[in-house]
Amino acid sequence: MPLELKTLLAKAESAARLAGKEALAQMGSTQTSLKNKHELVTEADKRCQQIIVETLSKAFPQHGFVGEEGDGGRLFKQSPSGMEDLWWIIDPIDGTNNYAVGIPQFSVSIGALFEGKPVIGVVYDPSTRDLFTGTAAGDSQANGRRCQVRDQGLDRFANLALDSHFGPTLPPWLPEVIVRSRFRNVGSTALHLAYVAKGGYCGMIGSTPKLWDLAAGALLAENAGAIVTDWHNQPLWPLDVGAYEGTPLPCVMATPRVHRELMDLMSVGQA
Repeated sequence: MPLELKTLLAKAESAARLAGKEALAQMGSTQTSLKNKHELVTEADKRCQQIIVETLSKAFPQHGFVGEEGDGGRLFKQSPSGMEDLWWIIDPIDGTNNYAVGIPQFSVSIGALFEGKPVIGVVYDPSTRDLFTGTAAGDSQANGRRCQVRDQGLDRFANLALDSHFGPTLPPWLPEVIVRSRFRNVGSTALHLAYVAKGGYCGMIGSTPKLWDLAAGALLAENAGAIVTDWHNQPLWPLDVGAYEGTPLPCVMATPRVHRELMDLMSVGQA
């Protein structure tokens, strides 16, 4: 690594707190518009991303950036200017649909990928001030306390996060998953994954998440003992960030036991 992970993590934590403070200050007054005909965006999203990029680029001027909020509804991308293949992956407000209507369930998500693999993860909930952090060389923490998944089975007491976008045709295995779990959706994929890491959720199934939704939370969940794959039980990493242009990344991130059960259900449904 070109820099110590602790240095990277400390700056990412600072950037997340600054962006979270700005998001709360603008909540209820920021202007909302439609991008890509499918997603909402607020002026606060753009300003918070600017804060994060400025904070990190000042400290690490040679690093690359991928953010959700680019011009014309596209992603924001700035390639690394140095030799190191390190990219910061940013979702300034993960949960914009909640945020835009005044529901205080959203997060700031900042991850870093080195050679296509997550090495830094920060998920910050401004409303509760909960801070979830992790590095590739250490564990995951929630407010400074070590996180560990709770490896229960998939049953009626198991909190399982489900994506809110499954498309016009629901997967054939979805009803069985719903029946066998106490399914949840708080409106923020990054928070879903932080809760998996913390042991509150047994897993998360994502249908259309983007890289910025997953980069930080995936590291947190995996560090805490979760299995991270796509729907076909293949690894998500390494990922060619330079070539990434916003393609959805269907995924399953769950405790080992629940991941096995989900893979069994999904493989039958996909057969």
